Amino acid sequence: EIDDVHLVRDADTGKSRGFAFVKYEDARSCVLAVDNLGGSCVLGRTLRVDHVERYRLPKHVIAREEKEALEAEEEDEKKIGAA
Repeated sequence: EIDDVHLVRDADTGKSRGFAFVKYEDARSCVLAVDNLGGSCVLGRTLRVDHVERYRLPKHVIAREEKEALEAEEEDEKKIGAA
């Protein structure tokens, strides 16, 4: 399952630079995407799909994940307090 897509854009023009980073929920989905999509043709262009060595999450994804973790922690505290 896809968790995030980061389409890289030119800072000056805002146009796509022709590549993106896709974050998957689990490693298995990532491996399947690399194996099955690499070399595929989309709109006349061949896709090159590979793993990235050091992927940095975009700031909005980090913020979202931190918020979700905090909400989960608060929910756990409510359950403990209710018991």
